[in-house]
Amino acid sequence: MSKLAITRDSNYRDYPLLDYNGPGKGFYTAILDRLIDRLEYQLSVHGKVLMIRLVAKYPDEVDAEKSNQCFQYFMEEYRRKLMMHGFSPQYVWVREQHTSKNPHYHFVLFLDANRIQYFNRMKEAKWLWVKAICKFNPGAQAMISPHLIHKDQSVYHSQQINHGLIVTRNNRALQEEAIRFGSYIAKINTKEATPFNCNCFHASQLPETERG
Repeated sequence: MSKLAITRDSNYRDYPLLDYNGPGKGFYTAILDRLIDRLEYQLSVHGKVLMIRLVAKYPDEVDAEKSNQCFQYFMEEYRRKLMMHGFSPQYVWVREQHTSKNPHYHFVLFLDANRIQYFNRMKEAKWLWVKAICKFNPGAQAMISPHLIHKDQSVYHSQQINHGLIVTRNNRALQEEAIRFGSYIAKINTKEATPFNCNCFHASQLPETERG
């Protein structure tokens, strides 16, 4: 993995970051930029955004390839499905691996909250992830399971966020909470195992030129 700029500050671009003091303290600024740029873009276009953070894992019986080809295939298929529903998706994903034999992926979706205010598209995500696993791992008998893709949980003002956080253009507090919650995927820890010539993150395309 190429060397990326790091911040260990508690704020970045006037947004608060997650209070993380574990191993590998710090955040990759390139990933933070992708998150902030996509949130701000979606708010500028739609006025309000539904943000959700998900995790995708391989089943234990699969030996995952070293590249991200399988997950990228899934992500593109899922993006197309969300587009078909009119949700105008933008996303950022990261690859992580700690002690398990396979990597896992965290990804954040930014959807048009004028079209969807309650995230209920998990069934499609699970089916498409299993489809991708079987496509790139011939002979795999992966079954749709809640353990393969699930929501990252969060709490906002003592309320459990199970179906996404709706962020509005005129509510700065919600915008800050969205980036604070999303900044978890930008943490340095568990990305060091990414193979050479393999990206540890990727983001959807924005119409205009962005940072980094």
